[in-house]
Amino acid sequence: MSLKGLYADGATVWVGGLKAAVRFKNEQTLVVAVPKDVQAGPQEVRVESGRQMAVGTLEVLGGVVPGQLIVTLKPGVNRDEATRQLQALGYRIIAPFQALGGNPSEKDNPCSGELATLDAGGKPLGQALAELEALDIVYRPDPQTDWGFDAVDYLGAIGVPAAQSRGRSGKGTTIAVIDTGVNSHPDLEGRLLSGYDFVEDDAVPQDDFVNPANQTPLHGTPIAVLAAGAKSGVAPRAQVLPIKVCGKGGQCLASWVVKGVCYAISNAERKTLVLNLSLGGDTPVSVLEAILKFAVTKNVLVVAAGGNQGPDIRDGSFFRAAPRHYPAAYSLGMKQDDGLVAVAALGFNSNTSTWEPAPFSTRGVNITYLDIAAPGQDIQLGGFTYQGTSFATPLVAGGLALWREANPTLTPAEIEAKLKSQATALPYATNEVGKGMLNLSSQP
Repeated sequence: MSLKGLYADGATVWVGGLKAAVRFKNEQTLVVAVPKDVQAGPQEVRVESGRQMAVGTLEVLGGVVPGQLIVTLKPGVNRDEATRQLQALGYRIIAPFQALGGNPSEKDNPCSGELATLDAGGKPLGQALAELEALDIVYRPDPQTDWGFDAVDYLGAIGVPAAQSRGRSGKGTTIAVIDTGVNSHPDLEGRLLSGYDFVEDDAVPQDDFVNPANQTPLHGTPIAVLAAGAKSGVAPRAQVLPIKVCGKGGQCLASWVVKGVCYAISNAERKTLVLNLSLGGDTPVSVLEAILKFAVTKNVLVVAAGGNQGPDIRDGSFFRAAPRHYPAAYSLGMKQDDGLVAVAALGFNSNTSTWEPAPFSTRGVNITYLDIAAPGQDIQLGGFTYQGTSFATPLVAGGLALWREANPTLTPAEIEAKLKSQATALPYATNEVGKGMLNLSSQP
């Protein structure tokens, strides 16, 4: 910023109410670093020098693609002439000019011009924007803004960055994703083991699921990424064992599930194994309960989705209790901490900036089995948005892998108790969110 009537020497600068560090100054010029906590958008800049003060406005950039801008030409401007002028100033055209489809005769229509994407050529974006704004040919320059779908920061919400900063990664553990199969994925490179497909009865557990309600593809693959993805998962060094027990339409026959669980506990090191069961229904399968009870006695960790049937329904005299969801509702022992962790889903309320039970998450008078909750709504992966207790469950599976990594000799019940003791308390009943939201920020 350039100062008129003020001297830079000894000047103090505030941006958005926060003090800014001065990076460079001469007699009437200051270069400052915008404080990291300043929100994007127009912010007041205040400069004080001695007894004098100047106030202005600074447009602070937020989520942008570094070094990229978009430039829109005025209607009727020749693209070749525009290219020449831009290149003369040191800009490189990444994506060539393309007409925006408006009628060129409508001079006030921003869609009447052409748009290109530029590389700033190493110039600070603020400088580049000002330089482009001064060109007669340009209708308007803008930073290449990186927008999304307001997906929740599910890893930050449950303390994963803090856990990983302590060196927790799930190294030495295996998460069995007993689901619709798992496809190759960059986030799982080098850690996706050979598994089995009990639907097609072959050794290729490909994920071909398509949600019939909204046509969103895949189920087991995003679950594996949430549990163990290198960038998008909780336990980025855990191995993934893919076991397909559900068809492309979402049908998970009990016979397939039983075979899949048996496969996992027969083909992986049990004391380092986590079973992720993002599936279930309202009818218990006794042999599966017996298998899971056996598994936890062998130090296998088990996590299951709490269900997507929503709350109890009350309408006048009519009452319908939400159905229990198995295998999450199994009781594997006499104690409350039996080694099977049942997961509820949370959604983020942007109006109140709080976490609350997701509308679909099963809860109510019959739902006495919930142990913990995790984000399960507006989960953004690979350009698709996922929701359900299915997608809250692998976050807990990854958390269990971190706990197992740190505590190789504890029993599943002991790890479950520790996991729940660290949960963030929420103002909801245990039959809605268990002990609260998964929290890995301080332990393991």
